[in-house]
Amino acid sequence: MGDEIVLSQGLLRVKIIKTDAGYIRIGSFPDILKRLRKTNIQPYIIILAPFKTGDFGDKRLGEEFIFWDSIFFKKQRLRYIAPREILKKFYDILNCTVPWDLDDERIKIIRREWLDETFIPCEIPWDQEKVLENLFIYYSREGVEIRDSRGRYFVKWNELIETRKRERPLLDIKFKDELSVYVVGSGNGFLGRTSSFIVGKEDVYYWIDPPGDIWDFGFTSSNRLDGIIISHNHEDHIAGFPLILYQYISENKRLKVYTAESIWAVLLQQFDYSRGLIERSTEFFDISPYKGDIVLRGGVVLKTRWSHHCLPSGTLGFKFYDKKKCIGISGDTKYREDISEDLGDVAISYRWFLDTDILFHEVDKPSRHSVHTFPEDLYNLKKRLTRTRVLYYHTGFSFKNIERVQENSIY
Repeated sequence: MGDEIVLSQGLLRVKIIKTDAGYIRIGSFPDILKRLRKTNIQPYIIILAPFKTGDFGDKRLGEEFIFWDSIFFKKQRLRYIAPREILKKFYDILNCTVPWDLDDERIKIIRREWLDETFIPCEIPWDQEKVLENLFIYYSREGVEIRDSRGRYFVKWNELIETRKRERPLLDIKFKDELSVYVVGSGNGFLGRTSSFIVGKEDVYYWIDPPGDIWDFGFTSSNRLDGIIISHNHEDHIAGFPLILYQYISENKRLKVYTAESIWAVLLQQFDYSRGLIERSTEFFDISPYKGDIVLRGGVVLKTRWSHHCLPSGTLGFKFYDKKKCIGISGDTKYREDISEDLGDVAISYRWFLDTDILFHEVDKPSRHSVHTFPEDLYNLKKRLTRTRVLYYHTGFSFKNIERVQENSIY
């Protein structure tokens, strides 16, 4: 058969094959869209591997942003090939996030038809050959075979996972005795390293939204990590969850997960094929805003809010306190003061951050129609918070008059 391209992230592999029907992609990983952009190849035919979670992460993560890219930029439909039960579960997972948006006034959460308009399921029975656009495809529990005029190609599912044993790389972070933040990443699912923070002091470590590239950049020792905090259910904020989970499983420990009950319920849907293992291997702590102040280890106090974003399960924003300092992290949010006034919600106003010494606030490219914060609105927020150092994150763009966070730095 024709050209083959192999892409990798951590322990996961993706194979792209040139066929009579164009390029076909087999497999996925969290940053697959970013890697595909570098190749200038965007296959619209994708063969889904059987879902599996392990110390390599999760083999189906990354597809959400393939959809966003197709919906907003490529304007192309996506054909997914797999047996019926895999396609159904895949649709159910995407249905948790892909259809949801804010209305045209950016006030209410609504459901769009994006998923149904973009997703073309192509069912293929187990262990039977199917003809698709001059291709003969045979899908089995061992792998998938593709034949066309160029020849025959067979990919084993286990080829999509690196089997060579690797030592987990470790992040070497040293906090002082005051509350601090280590910036792991400041980008998003399209550009840069996805946004992620570690908050702590001395030997206290809480990891917010661990990213999916931990195998490439580093884990934290489970002896030092007090738990992970999940802000919401978009894939770029949950991709590191299975990696850390399996780190704990390998050490016979339970992972503490802090998030809202509604977000946790959706997270279990998103990893439904591993639900039993997750429930046995984690300890869930509800940090919904109605819970009030949450006292973490080391005397660190956590307060949460519902940020103004587009998911029905909610999106959390955070404030962390100790006796000397208050650190704010906005979470994904559409900040505009008039929206706060229209909704009568102080939590999404600048007022919620008045007591912060430093605020990490998300921002997006210059588009007022985004579900993220417009740079001019963030600048107006900064002017209102006269005593607070405001830094922006969650973007691959640079903006004037506002300070950008620096990755791999402690604040």
